[in-house]
Amino acid sequence: GGASVTVKAALEQLGAHVTVISRSGPDNYTNLDRHADASLLVNATPVGMYPHNGQAPVNLADFPHCEAVFDLIYNPLRTALLLQAETLEIQGFNGLPMLCAQAAAAASVFTGAPVSYENIRRAEDTLRRKLENIILIGMPGSGKTTLARLLAKDLGRECLDCDEEFLRRTGLTAEEFLIKQGEAAFREMETEILRDLGKRWGTVLSTGGGCVTRPENRALLRQNGRVLWLQRDPDKLALSGRPLLRSTTPRALYEARKNLYADFCDEAASNNADPARGLAQIKEILEKT
Repeated sequence: GGASVTVKAALEQLGAHVTVISRSGPDNYTNLDRHADASLLVNATPVGMYPHNGQAPVNLADFPHCEAVFDLIYNPLRTALLLQAETLEIQGFNGLPMLCAQAAAAASVFTGAPVSYENIRRAEDTLRRKLENIILIGMPGSGKTTLARLLAKDLGRECLDCDEEFLRRTGLTAEEFLIKQGEAAFREMETEILRDLGKRWGTVLSTGGGCVTRPENRALLRQNGRVLWLQRDPDKLALSGRPLLRSTTPRALYEARKNLYADFCDEAASNNADPARGLAQIKEILEKT
């Protein structure tokens, strides 16, 4: 469509050799191997756009020389394609800058006044911060629910809680569901909940302590979210009503999960002291990024 034509024109002005892949014609999705030497990939299709989150038009593993990926989609903020690029340590960019640049161009037409590049970037940053979910992960009893509520109130955002969603959907608390249905069914329901809540925008989300045990949950959280690992010394965890801790110790569970938390998160924040200090640290992290 028009986005593809625009991208092609812009790249050719910069001296790039551009190949357009379509569903038919000489260059299509059945012969992508002919373009394995591509250094830049741009997705100008709606594949992976809300509500069909999680889909991707190509597999980046088929492009071993790829150095950067542009996905013109901005809902979700990180498509499956961009999340794969992140995993492969390839630079990735979504469509939010293009959306803001289009708005600036339209404003200039209507007002006759040009919009500076600095103002476009400022608008993009403001919009990203407003849309991006703030997601708290961490050990059971690390204070995720308490800090999520405090943070949501402070920022004027909606607070979502996975445990509350368990109760709303099943009529059982997360602990009751885990005991009655078993951990496998519990984790399946948890992923279903994260799949729905992860599509939301502009919320604060408190997750269950074991959500990191399923690799597929990483993309569900990161697609629209900034993920913060709430850390608390295992000896200070609030352990009441934690069925999974009956067969192990807090420190053993922490050792088993710490690398998973590190892989899921963007930043870590300490919550060893009072909640006010934990809240202040989270806000400091958010203001810097």
